[in-house]
Amino acid sequence: MLMNAPATFIQSYIDDLNDALNQLKPGAAWLGTCLTGILLMNSVCWANPSSSLSSF
Repeated sequence: MLMNAPATFIQSYIDDLNDALNQLKPGAAWLGTCLTGILLMNSVCWANPSSSLSSF
C-alpha cells in the first residue's frame, strides 16, 4: 500500500522544524551545509579518515 502523505507525527515534526529554521535564517544555511556534507561523505562522523573527497 502506497501512502499519499507522511505520517501525522512526521508532518508535524517537519512543520515545527520549518518554523524554527524560518526564525533562524543563518541556522538554515548551516543545516544545509551539514546535510550536504553528510550526503557527500556518506557519513555523519567527518573525522573518519576513510571518508575523503580526495578519492574521487
